[in-house]
Amino acid sequence: MASSSGLLPSEPRTLPSTGFQVVDASETIEEETLPGYHLRKYYQYALERSLTKDTVLSGNLDMAQLLLDSRYVALKLYVANLNNTRELKAYECLDAADEKDHPGKTLIRKLLGSFQVDGHSSNGSSHLCLVHEPLGPSLEEILDLMPPYSFHLGFLKPVLRNILIAVDFLHARAGLIHTDLQITNFICDVRSGDETIFAKFENAEFTQPTRRKIISEEHIIYTSRRVSLSKALPLLCDFGEARLFSEAGTPGEDIMPNVYKAPEVIMQMEWDYKVDVWNVAMVVWHSLTGRPLFNGRSADGKIQDDRIHMAEMVALMGPPPLRFLERSTRMTRALWNEDGSWKNVAPIPDITLEKLGADINGYDKAGFFLFFRRMLRWLPEDRPTCEELVYDPWLMRELGLGLGR
Repeated sequence: MASSSGLLPSEPRTLPSTGFQVVDASETIEEETLPGYHLRKYYQYALERSLTKDTVLSGNLDMAQLLLDSRYVALKLYVANLNNTRELKAYECLDAADEKDHPGKTLIRKLLGSFQVDGHSSNGSSHLCLVHEPLGPSLEEILDLMPPYSFHLGFLKPVLRNILIAVDFLHARAGLIHTDLQITNFICDVRSGDETIFAKFENAEFTQPTRRKIISEEHIIYTSRRVSLSKALPLLCDFGEARLFSEAGTPGEDIMPNVYKAPEVIMQMEWDYKVDVWNVAMVVWHSLTGRPLFNGRSADGKIQDDRIHMAEMVALMGPPPLRFLERSTRMTRALWNEDGSWKNVAPIPDITLEKLGADINGYDKAGFFLFFRRMLRWLPEDRPTCEELVYDPWLMRELGLGLGR
């Protein structure tokens, strides 16, 4: 890691070879806990090994600049030979988008470059590597540090404004749909002058080396080290599941995190950019309560069950209009009668937003629930745009523009 303190890069530092805890081979950690994990798919790295010109196969990044630049960067390495160009295409659209009179682009994480790196394995694998500006903790990490693991309405409002403005830039200027908005994909910016956060992060590896699992001399899995809190607001990140407007809408396409899925996605209908508006609602609720709005899982918690998920939606939003049900034949027949009544394939729980949000802290909860319900609509066309939500009276209240209730 290069120093951020001078014009010239620092000399490589020798990391400690002792003083760290070795994780037992039987314990699964980090990427090993992910579904579909396979050791050979992941880049075999060690903190002691540096990226050099010999390890980089191709890319649009000047390696000399990367190796000599006097600043910190964050590297995102894809699994081996993953043919996923969505994130690079998304950044091409963002770079080409007209940012005049729209602040949204400044609220999106920057891509500094990309390259392919040798996978260091006998099967000739390579990994796409994205080079980003380094950031602080995610909303999820901040929640974990703030018992009772939920945000105050007053804390959330400026965060939510940034989220809406960033997502509106995707929709209105870049023609992109994120499809994967969740609390892990909003990561706090680090303001100019706060770069010491990264120096402290780097130095901590020398004084308190991270726990690690040693697979081989070339492959070590390190436990994550948290970055210190920043005073800046979060940026929108991770475009690996982004879709162009022109390629979106395929019924049955697997988009969105399971518990955040919009009703039209669960029902395998055509979909559009309004799935992001639904996702914003899910992020807001998770941030305020510390848990997702919908559970959608079997009684034992092991299986994601669309019947339970839809029953929870009926409880909170009422029965869907027939116009909605007519857009999906197979799923509608499985869950609803011809007159639009629920088939009782799963019990409709006795819940309301007010009951579930009883512990939300902050002023004007009634105004918040009015705002929130605008996004929680069966028909995508009934959900406001992100720009319209930015100007909602509840969200504008403290700005002193005379629009508050």
